[in-house]
Amino acid sequence: MNGKAAKGTIRVTVMLGNNLTDRETLAVLELLQPESPAEVQGLYIEDTELLSLADVPVVREYCRLTQAGRRLQVEDLERQFRTQARMAERALAETLNPRGFPWSYRSLRGDPVALLRQMLAEVDLMLIGATAGMSPAAGRGRGAASRRAVMAIFDQAEPAGRALHVAMQLADAGGTDLVIVLAAAQHEDIPALHQRAAALAGDRPVEFQEIIRENTAGLLKQLRKFPAVQLVLGIPASELDSETITLLRSRSTCPVILVK
Repeated sequence: MNGKAAKGTIRVTVMLGNNLTDRETLAVLELLQPESPAEVQGLYIEDTELLSLADVPVVREYCRLTQAGRRLQVEDLERQFRTQARMAERALAETLNPRGFPWSYRSLRGDPVALLRQMLAEVDLMLIGATAGMSPAAGRGRGAASRRAVMAIFDQAEPAGRALHVAMQLADAGGTDLVIVLAAAQHEDIPALHQRAAALAGDRPVEFQEIIRENTAGLLKQLRKFPAVQLVLGIPASELDSETITLLRSRSTCPVILVK
């Protein structure tokens, strides 16, 4: 999506391509829409690294049901890309058209790290769906993992306040709990973070957690032990390194909302 959104409208890119969770990810937009109307761009990425692997004779693909393996063919992979891209666009249209959301859709081929950095630089929010196992929303009613909580990461980065605002909006609209994770490089920074986050949260009920982290990738690994229905993270595009994007694309256990 190019250019500026209409005044008061947030620009959102939704990373699509996981047929099991795309609609759940798109449903997050309904929670944002009442307060902040959204212009939405669906994005499907044809990963050139996968295409490169398909040219290597020893690389094989395996069927999950039969466990049978065969050589990965470029033609088969490109056919899968086209099928997944069509299904993603259909999910986008079927979800957003009845609600009157303005939307567009792009299928791009390239390096996911570079493309996601570029997209985040152009928009206000980026949504990435759950990819690692069953999401908490899909598994409600199964003990602790079904807890309905929106989790916001609050650190010293400049976008942290905006991320917390988005998390509060999601929690209010969805009737869910709010968990604020205070993420700092050292314990001495936690009290100041707590004071700032509590002031922004006001009198709403909030649960605070604390994490000492070195970088964003390390933080994401630690967060897997905290179940959530959505995870909101303020992050500059410059911090989307290869490891972080790999974790977001392959090991997220709930929809992740990146706030620039």
